[in-house]
Amino acid sequence: MDDLTLTSFGNGSIRFVGKVDEVPPSTTVDGNVTINNSGTPGVPAHFETTTMIQAQIKVSDVTAFSTFHLNDVVLSENADVPYREIEYKAARRLAPMLRAIADQIDQEMARFDEREKERKAGL
Repeated sequence: MDDLTLTSFGNGSIRFVGKVDEVPPSTTVDGNVTINNSGTPGVPAHFETTTMIQAQIKVSDVTAFSTFHLNDVVLSENADVPYREIEYKAARRLAPMLRAIADQIDQEMARFDEREKERKAGL
């Protein structure tokens, strides 16, 4: 197996987004003119977080360094929450999110393998 080492992770950014109320669809008629507004969904108040993850993988005598960013949402009605608390909540979600991503990659690879098996069988 390849040697994978997590070198570090931390937040690249935290941004508060205030609540946006839902606007329902509406129709207005003025004489022979009808105006249809589709409306917009509401959005709860939340923090948008970006966590930067740095890792290295060693295969034989070759080492590759990777940096990637994982975006997440931490719900909060209060913009005054200390960023340290938001960082902690976002960090606690990293492993479950990465496991879920890995599970979806495994599922996609299984579908690919099945299609490849069918292609080789001439189906």
